[in-house]
Amino acid sequence: MNNLTSFFDFGSLSYEHLFYNTLSNGTVGLEFLLQNVFFGGIGVAGIFLGFYIILSYIKKQTFNIFLGAYTLTTALILIELVLYWWEDLSYNPTLPFYNSLIFLWAPSLYLYLKKMAEDACKTTSKTPILRHYLIFIVSLLSLAIIGNMKVGSEVTEYSITWFFITYLTNNWIKAIYFSFYIVLMVRDYINYRKLLDRMPRTWAKALISFFIFLLLIVVLRAEFEGLSGFDYLTKYLGAYCFSIFIIILGFLNILYPSHGMEQTTNRAVSIEKKYKNSGLTSDMLSSLTKELLKAMEEDELFLDHKLTLQTLSETLNTDRYSLSQVINQKFNKNFYEFINDYRINESVKIIEQNPKNIRLVRDLIYESGFNNKVSFYRAFKKRKRMTPAKYIKQFSV
Repeated sequence: MNNLTSFFDFGSLSYEHLFYNTLSNGTVGLEFLLQNVFFGGIGVAGIFLGFYIILSYIKKQTFNIFLGAYTLTTALILIELVLYWWEDLSYNPTLPFYNSLIFLWAPSLYLYLKKMAEDACKTTSKTPILRHYLIFIVSLLSLAIIGNMKVGSEVTEYSITWFFITYLTNNWIKAIYFSFYIVLMVRDYINYRKLLDRMPRTWAKALISFFIFLLLIVVLRAEFEGLSGFDYLTKYLGAYCFSIFIIILGFLNILYPSHGMEQTTNRAVSIEKKYKNSGLTSDMLSSLTKELLKAMEEDELFLDHKLTLQTLSETLNTDRYSLSQVINQKFNKNFYEFINDYRINESVKIIEQNPKNIRLVRDLIYESGFNNKVSFYRAFKKRKRMTPAKYIKQFSV
């Protein structure tokens, strides 16, 4: 029971307060004040960054919404730690809010990496998003219930309150939860890594490594729970990790994504202007899009190496101009980019299914719908950043 009730004081409360009171006089106390200001500023910046990521990519690259949620969670935990450490604020909740927020971390990062990989490889899966957030929702409700309870110094073992407190505060439960999602992340990374470009692959490895480090902190907190001062030290270490993550992510958003997004947006605006006076209604566009996708994904017409915009439009009982508009407007590509995406995906699928039996690259050319080596090599290298032969060799190994 003593272990349970100690969680209500935010972990080693008396030790931390004693430590801060000791440091409150002199330059050391000033340094800790400046550190809290630093952490608080980074936390506030992280909230703005999280909302920026979500709002900036709400229509394009929707997988970044999960990265935004992950960033917001990190920033909110950092701010709550600062509120607690700042003694003048007298922040001492029944249970810290971060006990619930922690359950938002793992599924957000997992869904971000999974959706990013699927988007890069142009594949889709019906991932049940709500199911991954169920434990977080339960933890949030549990926290709300605990917050409205008058909890005394002793909690009866195996009571409802006991289960709520154990669920929210037990670090071994969190460690097992994190481990489960790390297994999922690593599994998906192994499945997708050869299909990702170098930058997304490096970014995925960095995020997984960062999360493994967070898991290590949680495991250490669980193992050395009774060690005086250890709770405080691990929280401070976590605060520095959260700050570094937010700073790096902020710089990456400034240096890299904006140009690519601007380029995509400008192209989309140009296409909208081009077809401003088109006779196709939105319903007609939607209907023709569905027919086009069926022709590609079910009938696999892209395998016909003689396929042209004209022959495809005739197959779909439409004119080439309407079909061109659908491809441009709905997929932000021209006809050959659109078709070659499917053909390269088909060649990759063939390689994955039996890489050791592919002796000649030219076998892939016709099996995936291309009619000449030059077009195949150019399209493959553009999408996979390597030659087909190198990709086969790498995948075989």
